[in-house]
Amino acid sequence: MESTENDIKIDYFDKKLGLITNNQVIIYKKDQHEKIDLQSVNNVKLVKQRVFYFNLLLVVGSCISFYLTYHFYHKQSVVASVLFILGASTLLYSFYVKFYNYTMIIKEKNEKVHKLRASQADRNNIKEFYFKISKRTRKRSS
Repeated sequence: MESTENDIKIDYFDKKLGLITNNQVIIYKKDQHEKIDLQSVNNVKLVKQRVFYFNLLLVVGSCISFYLTYHFYHKQSVVASVLFILGASTLLYSFYVKFYNYTMIIKEKNEKVHKLRASQADRNNIKEFYFKISKRTRKRSS
């Protein structure tokens, strides 16, 4: 059986992000999708943004835990000990763990811009999606 040029070969598929075929990228956005021709892609960037509010929320939670430790210390020392350990571990976790959001920006030659956002949970998927698209656009430009 001979293959024709119109055969669609799926190079990459992700339920949340979209799919990459041999000549186009289809991006999923909520209930709709956007089709982008790979030949019209001018530039692809992956932007990593730090999320501070979650770390601040953990610091506030640890401060509340330390306050409750001081409040319960004279009444129930076991509860106070558990609250102190919980507050200390939450404080350390807030300083050592960093949270990020990822945005992939695809610019077409006609100046149309497509943005795809992902959270920390989809980090590996959006990186792989980005590398596949950038690899395809480099092959086309060469």
